[in-house]
Amino acid sequence: MARMTAPDRPGDLDPVLAGTEHAAMEAPASMCRTVGVLRDSESPDPDLHPVGDLAAIADLAKNFETPGRRVTLHRRGDLPGALPHEVQAAAFRVVQEALTNVRRHAS
Repeated sequence: MARMTAPDRPGDLDPVLAGTEHAAMEAPASMCRTVGVLRDSESPDPDLHPVGDLAAIADLAKNFETPGRRVTLHRRGDLPGALPHEVQAAAFRVVQEALTNVRRHAS
């Protein structure tokens, strides 16, 4: 963005660079929190545990449906049943983010 802005609007660079700087400073802290949640599976604080699992993905997909929007979920039958909760939660979050992106960006 800064490269495209610089030649024509050099005065607009400061907000773009400030936003980039802010995002760069926030990224390590966010990553540390994420890694902490995934590593700390024995934490007594339930707010720190990832939510969702493979079984909840079906409900997530069903709740995404509307009269004009249908969701088809394809699951492989050979997935191990005893995946760690952190792995299942990560899969849940990926599907959740994908459905959110569809809602936001698809016409």
